[in-house]
Amino acid sequence: MFLAIPAVAQTAGETVLHAFTGADGENIATGLVLGPKGVCAEGVPYCRIIYGTAPDGGGTNCVDYWSGGQTTGCGVVFELIPPVAPGDPWTEQTIYTFTGGADGAFPGTLLYGGKGVLYGTAKAGGPGASGGSGLGTLYELEEPKGGGSTWTEKVLYSFCRRENCDDGANPGDGLLASGGALYGTTAYGGKDSEGTVFKYTLRTSTSAPEFQTLYAFQGLDDGAIPFSGVIADTSGILYGLTYSGGGTGCGGSGCGTAYELSPVGSGATYEESVIYRFQGEPDTAQPGGRMTLLSPGHLVGVGGIGGDTNYGTIFELISPGTVGALWTEMILTDFGIPNLDPPDSSFPNGNLALASDGSFWGTSYGGGATDIYNGNVYYAGTIFQLQPPSQGSGQWSRNIRYSFAGPGGLGPAGFGTDGFLPGWGLINGPDGSFIGTTTEGGGYGCPVQGSLGCGTVFQFVPF
Repeated sequence: MFLAIPAVAQTAGETVLHAFTGADGENIATGLVLGPKGVCAEGVPYCRIIYGTAPDGGGTNCVDYWSGGQTTGCGVVFELIPPVAPGDPWTEQTIYTFTGGADGAFPGTLLYGGKGVLYGTAKAGGPGASGGSGLGTLYELEEPKGGGSTWTEKVLYSFCRRENCDDGANPGDGLLASGGALYGTTAYGGKDSEGTVFKYTLRTSTSAPEFQTLYAFQGLDDGAIPFSGVIADTSGILYGLTYSGGGTGCGGSGCGTAYELSPVGSGATYEESVIYRFQGEPDTAQPGGRMTLLSPGHLVGVGGIGGDTNYGTIFELISPGTVGALWTEMILTDFGIPNLDPPDSSFPNGNLALASDGSFWGTSYGGGATDIYNGNVYYAGTIFQLQPPSQGSGQWSRNIRYSFAGPGGLGPAGFGTDGFLPGWGLINGPDGSFIGTTTEGGGYGCPVQGSLGCGTVFQFVPF
């Protein structure tokens, strides 16, 4: 499936690179990854393919239990191909459509493995699954060698293979590649059904086991439900976040933790330590996405709620220099109460992009200049910039750089056409721009999400 989309224009503001229609995917709540760089044509400044997934869409053969039991497609993998000449459009192509069976269903954010290979996880699917059942897969996609548009999928591992799902269930969002292995998380499963961190060794010539559960969360002080994947420092220590656990706050389940997994000896086993337990308002709560390693011993992440007003934070964790000791937290910014004048961002989410000037760029699920209250959700979301302290000042400053129009606002070409409800964050794009996704909007009708669209991929060029 090929669809023409507007070319990347290096003018300030937001541009929709692709608006999904359902047949090519919907509910774009996952992130993007940059592929290889080709040979740029004269006058074309950017020629890297962008890969992504749509967790839903591509047909009507799955029941998405994660979105209220709606009948939808099982998800797709797509690529955005840059223009071949100045002024030409980008094109979108579906390169794999999930069936909801053994291959998986409801894919998460991809990892580019080089040489025409992508790795990813799907929240459902596996042996004997159909229609979106099952407990998830880890898979590889290989580009076609002799032409054609459909990539070949190979399931590397199906979760809940072991008794009582000791190996984990429902993999989280995002993989890490290091030393010939893939590292990731499962949101559930494990010995206590509170999620796991796993390692899958790609090198079949090694003596290491193919699949290892590095840690199974207990749902107590150590945390529970690691929705997102891990990152690593240069010494091989893994860092991640859990959505809940760690205490008794946030309704009794705990407000989440930050943890580290340190390799022991040759790295065959890992030792887990909690480095911070989030407390909830006015502290951070329910952290999400993967943290950014700002410098050795300094991690920056996003709290979906918490802070002074309970509408989210961006936090920094600072190491005491001792493995296993609790780190110090610094709240870099508290997000504001939505629907006020002047407007503010609320409910930040996903991954942050680090700009060359040291500022962080991200998205919020709510707030903005076109804020509209609908039930208990504040539309329509923002792009924000968090700037580090100037010399002699200890305060970070945060500003809205773009407000999505939303269902009640007028976008560049009509209601909701610029997208709304960004749900994952941003990646760095060409020439200082940022690229992200929205879960809804785009202006086309959508089989499940209504008349305002199935979501978008957008580019934002700072003013």
